[in-house]
Amino acid sequence: MINSLISHKLFKYLLVGATTIVIDYLFIYITYSVFNINYIYAVIIGFFASNLFQFFTNFFYTFNLKKDDMLMLKMMVFWIAVFIGNGLALGLIVVLKSFINNLFLVKTLSLPLSFLYGYVVSNRVIYNDRFYTFLY
Repeated sequence: MINSLISHKLFKYLLVGATTIVIDYLFIYITYSVFNINYIYAVIIGFFASNLFQFFTNFFYTFNLKKDDMLMLKMMVFWIAVFIGNGLALGLIVVLKSFINNLFLVKTLSLPLSFLYGYVVSNRVIYNDRFYTFLY
């Protein structure tokens, strides 16, 4: 039972994650390739747009939470975690970009770190009510 629940939640997380990646790449492509915005700004815009989608989709779909389940507090914790995680990912992208000139390849190489960080923080902190027990 627990294994199937974990597998089901992980499957949903992967599905949302794949869609989030598509949104991220789409925004990067539009800002970087179409509008010629600096790659760092393009990555930040992609991070912001995709993470906004990811928060609400994971909140209501992956973790089946309701609006009354501390939406605003969880959103605040989410954005703090996103700021930290995206800072780490952006740092990796900048370092890799100095060796590899293809932004989309560099972004793809940074995805395993982003996924691992995101899943652990989402599951253990952001969407986990036990994390918020200090408020009760």
